[in-house]
Amino acid sequence: MAVRARGWVAAHLGRMDWAYALADVVIARAGASTIAELARCGLPACLIPYPYANGHQRENARVVASIGAGVWLEESAASSTRLLGSLRALLTDAGRRARMGAQMARLSTPDATTHLASAIVRLARAHAHSILRRTTFAQDRGERSRTTTSLRAMVSEGTESNHAQR
Repeated sequence: MAVRARGWVAAHLGRMDWAYALADVVIARAGASTIAELARCGLPACLIPYPYANGHQRENARVVASIGAGVWLEESAASSTRLLGSLRALLTDAGRRARMGAQMARLSTPDATTHLASAIVRLARAHAHSILRRTTFAQDRGERSRTTTSLRAMVSEGTESNHAQR
């Protein structure tokens, strides 16, 4: 079956949102930011992990492929024939692309920043409480008192903001 497709290759794009809006399938590396963008847009992908990224891109690509959101090729195996074969299989099967895009969208966490910030605040409060419990007032009492006062203020502010958020 002949496949008619238009492609576009660029070393750098200033408006990825436009490129993603026009894409049916994306060929890309498998870095975390790229995966997050593809997930947010719900786009199926053919991923080629950067081989010198200490394995994390390979693991990202493996996760994407394991949930059916994309396919991946090692760079050493990504010959033009194999890449073209992967693309042809995706471009000729709209149903598969739609399923892959839906699976990719499942990886999206639009409120990840809020979750991360909350986790950091919880850890900071726990650490501050731990320091308060361990603080002893020995010879350097003046400096520790200031530190303890600052930590108590931080813990109090955190507690107040927690109550305000509920």
